[in-house]
Amino acid sequence: MYANGIHVKPARWVALALAGSIALLLVAMSGTAAAKDRNHDNIPDRWEKRHDLSLKVNQANRDQDSDDMPNLGEFEGQTDPRDADTDGDGVPDGEENAGEIASFTPGAEEGTGTLVINLYSGETLTGEVTEDTTIAVLSNEDEELLEAAARPGAPPEGLAPEETEEGPSGPSGRPGGGRDVGQRDCPGADEGSVDDLVPGAVVHQVTLDVNANGKTFRRIEVASS
Repeated sequence: MYANGIHVKPARWVALALAGSIALLLVAMSGTAAAKDRNHDNIPDRWEKRHDLSLKVNQANRDQDSDDMPNLGEFEGQTDPRDADTDGDGVPDGEENAGEIASFTPGAEEGTGTLVINLYSGETLTGEVTEDTTIAVLSNEDEELLEAAARPGAPPEGLAPEETEEGPSGPSGRPGGGRDVGQRDCPGADEGSVDDLVPGAVVHQVTLDVNANGKTFRRIEVASS
């Protein structure tokens, strides 16, 4: 089509050309995104490189440090896949019960209820929150310390192990341990309540007692919202 001697493309042609360009752009963007996870394990290449993990083999279910936390869980929880005890508190990463809250159902008494956590290890933890449960909300400073602890090297100051005191049960219900075993010091943690136990909230660590009646949370460390 010509106008005043100038060849003008119909609007339909222009639209088709634009659509084709957008499609090519999306394909290029998709290729770029895929390159960032070349072994398709849902773990970014940058994180795998930082921790000296192979980019050729799927790392999601591997556990190089034998702490019962697969590498995908280590990435989600920002722990070190080469260090079984990232924060140096005496409790292996796989036993700290880190994850995200799936649900909290209030009990008959105020401040009590049933808490369900989707653990980064791939399991689900269900237990009871009682009036004796301590709920700690970590400050931004504490969260930064935990992130720093996940980087290769010695744990930063503030996450050193404390003295060990034997308790009735450890994080997995084993004799001796519980919350007092090497519990890290979080000086900026604020006192929380069941109102902080909302779905999607990140749980850095929990400790619990296991007996014939089930599991009871002793301490819950949740990220500030």
